[in-house]
Amino acid sequence: MKIIPLILLFLCMAGNGYCEEWSLTNPDRWTTNQKITQAVIIGMQVVDWGQTRNIAGHPNDWHEINPILGAHPSKSKVDMFFISGILLRIGLVHIVPSKYRPYIQMFQIGGSAFCINKNINTGIQIKF
Repeated sequence: MKIIPLILLFLCMAGNGYCEEWSLTNPDRWTTNQKITQAVIIGMQVVDWGQTRNIAGHPNDWHEINPILGAHPSKSKVDMFFISGILLRIGLVHIVPSKYRPYIQMFQIGGSAFCINKNINTGIQIKF
């Protein structure tokens, strides 16, 4: 939770023009490739979401390693985490200058791929 104040500070700075290239009010247009990539990221987040809901539904079989969610989160906590996470990721990529978007998107894909793969290797399926 220590990162939340930093995110809020960054958003305030970007919105007030302190980061000239980063803007909440006048973001660069998304390229078609960036839109497709973001759709893939959202799809990967939905897969991870389903896996994490499955973990929440089976507390005797598995535990969550995400420190924000805790070892045995409720399904509603998992839902709120992923809904807000998807929206924050879209918002972050939206305010970043177009030339930096692919780097952030690739980082997001890598993180999601790691989580999904770890869950698959543990035997966790996607269940809503």
